[in-house]
Amino acid sequence: MLARRYSIRYKLVFTILILTMLPLMVVGYIQFENARSALYKLAVSDLQYITEMKARELAVYAQDATMNEGNRQKINEITREVAEKYYKPNGMVGYAYILDASGIAIFHPDPKVENTSLANEEFTQVMLAQKNGWIEYEFGGSTKVAAYKQLPNGWILAIGSYENDLLTTIESSRPMMFLLNLVSATLALVTGIFIVNKLVRPLKDLVLAMKRAETGDLTTQVTVRSRDELGELSSMYNEMMGVFRRMVNEVQRVAQQVAAASEELTASATESARASEQISMASSEIATGSEQQKQTVTDTVRFLSRIGGDIQLIAASTNQVNADATDANRLAQVGEGKLQELVLEMDQITDHARRTEQVIRELGSQSEQIIGIITTIRQISNQTNLLALNAAIEAARAGEQGRGFAVVAQEVRKLAEQSGEAAEEIAGLIHTIHTDILAAVSEMGTTAVAIQDGREGVAQAGDSFQQILVAVQDVSQQVHRMNDAAQAIHRDTVQLVSHSEKIAGLAETAARDTQEVAAASEEQSATSEEMTAASETLAKMAEQLSEQVKRFTI
Repeated sequence: MLARRYSIRYKLVFTILILTMLPLMVVGYIQFENARSALYKLAVSDLQYITEMKARELAVYAQDATMNEGNRQKINEITREVAEKYYKPNGMVGYAYILDASGIAIFHPDPKVENTSLANEEFTQVMLAQKNGWIEYEFGGSTKVAAYKQLPNGWILAIGSYENDLLTTIESSRPMMFLLNLVSATLALVTGIFIVNKLVRPLKDLVLAMKRAETGDLTTQVTVRSRDELGELSSMYNEMMGVFRRMVNEVQRVAQQVAAASEELTASATESARASEQISMASSEIATGSEQQKQTVTDTVRFLSRIGGDIQLIAASTNQVNADATDANRLAQVGEGKLQELVLEMDQITDHARRTEQVIRELGSQSEQIIGIITTIRQISNQTNLLALNAAIEAARAGEQGRGFAVVAQEVRKLAEQSGEAAEEIAGLIHTIHTDILAAVSEMGTTAVAIQDGREGVAQAGDSFQQILVAVQDVSQQVHRMNDAAQAIHRDTVQLVSHSEKIAGLAETAARDTQEVAAASEEQSATSEEMTAASETLAKMAEQLSEQVKRFTI
């Protein structure tokens, strides 16, 4: 169970009360006891003086143990005079009595005690033994004080009074002394309360200001009332609130920047994902076209190989040219038609290659745009990380009050680092894609040159077939020239087959590269989706941070 809480004001007042009342009570008690002791000694001195004086008066009548009636009467008057003259006027009970050498009270105001032996009493034995002095003893249930002196005949004159009567004066002053101590303590307490209130007032102002700060109000300023430690504390509190206000303002600004950057990052990631999807679709189409191109070139190679075989037959059957002229003419016409088809196919291959090269170049341009976006993301991540680090430093300077800010700054810094790492990974992938795209562009350029060479070869083959047709029409005159032309056609066909095989290889490479581009585009699309999700999470966290900061009034 928690102990009851008391304010520092009550603690200080209680301390002052203890420090004033207790010493005053102790000092008052000591003073009273000292006065009581002094008065007691004075009363004893008076008793001794009175006893000495009365002993001198009685010495005239107590020269020996025997006395006449006149002396007895005179002694009796002197002893009774003590009570009547010294005690009764003051309202005290006191008297004189005389003991003989055996301890019998031969003179005593109390008839019951007079002529009785007091020899067994301790005080009587002390008086008889010491002869002169004073003694305190118990008699009749009360404390008495008596001074005694021996007379010339050996008797002992004793004059005594009750202790309470001797101390009546000092006892009557006890209430007055207590009242004086109480007044002094009250004055000290009032003065202490005034001083405590003056000391506690700045602390109360600080407590009220801190309670307002606890609710989020950081605008409260504490009035500096002095130049002592309390004034310095108030000044430091005002400076601390200023630092808090600046820090909260900076956190608000950073949160807004993070939210804006997150929105831009989300939009960029969405656009990147859309571009990646388009690239993937275009790459798929390019891969399909490249596969068809590859198949067409393969068919062309096979067709050219067959033409080469036919031309070899023509060269081997030169002697039968006349007989086979009609067949040769027909075959030449067929060959010319095939060459025209081959020219058309080569033109289509050229168009496909050109479009493929254009698409790949556009893909390279888009990848460069993506690299620029990733650079922006990396800069935003680095700036966010730096701002989070600054916020963590300011929270650490704030101590316990800034612990919540330190946790939020740490989470923002982690997200910034994660965003930076994701951006680096994306940059690596895009760089690889960009490199592959450049390689594909280079290969497509080589393919275009090879296709152009093939087309030129086909054109040459067409010219040769034209020559064959002319030779067939004039077979009788051009047999030898036909043989030469057949050999030339054979050589050209071999070259055409070689070029076509190269075209087929390039087409296969282009198909493989476009498939890799499509796969990389799909990976980029997935990465863009992850980046979009991360940016949305960052935006939510920035919004939460902004909501937390809004509770502060600056």
